[in-house]
Amino acid sequence: MDEGKFQLTHQMQKLTFNRETTVTPCLDFSGSVNGFAFIDYHPIIVGTVPQNISLDVIGSVIAIGEIDARNKDRKRHKMRLQSQDVNGSQLDVNLWGDYCYTLSDYIQKNPNILRIVIIPQFAKINVRQCRRYVNTYYDISKFIINSDIDEIKVFKKSLNQDGPHENSSNTFSYMKSNRSSEKDDFVLNHDLKTIADIFEPIEHTPWHYPACTNCNTKAVPKNSSDEPSVTGSFKHATYECRNPKCTKTETLTVPRFMIPVRVQDHTGSMTLTMFEQDAKKLLKISAKDLVAKTAKLGFCTNVYPSDINVLKDMKLAFIVSVSKYNVQRSTNQYTISRISDDEILIEELEKKFVVAEGGNSQSFEHGTTDCESQDNIFIKDVISHTDDNVTPMNVF
Repeated sequence: MDEGKFQLTHQMQKLTFNRETTVTPCLDFSGSVNGFAFIDYHPIIVGTVPQNISLDVIGSVIAIGEIDARNKDRKRHKMRLQSQDVNGSQLDVNLWGDYCYTLSDYIQKNPNILRIVIIPQFAKINVRQCRRYVNTYYDISKFIINSDIDEIKVFKKSLNQDGPHENSSNTFSYMKSNRSSEKDDFVLNHDLKTIADIFEPIEHTPWHYPACTNCNTKAVPKNSSDEPSVTGSFKHATYECRNPKCTKTETLTVPRFMIPVRVQDHTGSMTLTMFEQDAKKLLKISAKDLVAKTAKLGFCTNVYPSDINVLKDMKLAFIVSVSKYNVQRSTNQYTISRISDDEILIEELEKKFVVAEGGNSQSFEHGTTDCESQDNIFIKDVISHTDDNVTPMNVF
């Protein structure tokens, strides 16, 4: 079995039922009814648990976030939790789709509940910005809440005896969303500087980079001979991650979008860098799949594929992050913090811009020169760079 492929069980075999298969009840089964194989949180947090194997975890919920229901697809709705095991280790857990509504409904029906013990079974480990968290996996995971089963009874008994009793306050709190709605972020939270259209992707610069699978930072070949082939093959390359916060030095890589696009208005043009999340949303394909598609057609993956040309002449709203790097190096290549193709939102911003332009003729100043090389900068697939922003601004 492919070690890189996500596996739901440790078994190498598959059990297949056909029309002639007969299933009868087992009257003297002595094994685990649910088949749990719990893993402590600490090995997950420090990265010693493989990411390609599903896992079962049990813990007491200590913080519950709001449901993020911005996506029209209910399966993409998400709730973030923080769970704690008997050793005191805390783990981030993301519930997707129906699983987050299952927990929300449970809390509404049990408003006086003091402790919530959960078991995500067949869950998947993901990594973002070097932080590991557990996700429910499509509709395959099982999600158990405060069930009257032996495993939860034993877990509750194992909790600190000095913890809350029946008449004490809740053992969990509610986390407020740390991200504004799309409309508030564009209309209220950031100043509108200019209106611009995507003029063209910049085809003489790379459109993807080899990302560390552990932290999404740009990885570099350990040896010059390990450079990927013109067809984009990373199969035999050995890469190292130079992000000081990453827990791995030698790493596997996956292609991620890093598309520089030139936008322009009546005063000039500027360059914005579009990373994986936004590019995937607009192109309807991941960088990994587009690299594979390009290579399969026999084209060099360093050359811009025609798929990216759909970005040309798109009208989009951008929130742009101006970092210390931009100011200190006087470079005009900026990172996109947030993007929207919502026609109603863009129309509202256009009206706002017309009003603002009547009282203030200033526009965002920028030149037409290309950004200097950023090979030594840690490139990350992130939503925003709030830690080193000088000023975020709204451009569309």
